[in-house]
Amino acid sequence: MNKPKGFLDRKSQRISIEPAVASFAETMQYKLDKNRHKPCPRMNPDKQGRTWKHCDLHWLLMRLREETIELEKAMWAGDRDAIILESGDAGNFSMMIHDIVSGTTESEPEDDN
Repeated sequence: MNKPKGFLDRKSQRISIEPAVASFAETMQYKLDKNRHKPCPRMNPDKQGRTWKHCDLHWLLMRLREETIELEKAMWAGDRDAIILESGDAGNFSMMIHDIVSGTTESEPEDDN
């Protein structure tokens, strides 16, 4: 796969992670863990699995837009905790789109639970 110009390939180069990126990743992981039980209601044609890897890209984009609206509402309300959590949700939907398109990770085995 062709990477964008200037793209860092983590496998070939050691990169450092900014503290803000690490903190954001922790929030994203918290939200992923909290919402892991939710299936993707709009699966790809294979109709398999429960992970985002089986979601339709346009559905993921729609959810990203919805999460940015929730983030904006939290910002207008001045709710610091909600801003942090909603930004994690929005980040996760961006990550899901990136993961599917870039092929960052391989499909994971489905959880039998």
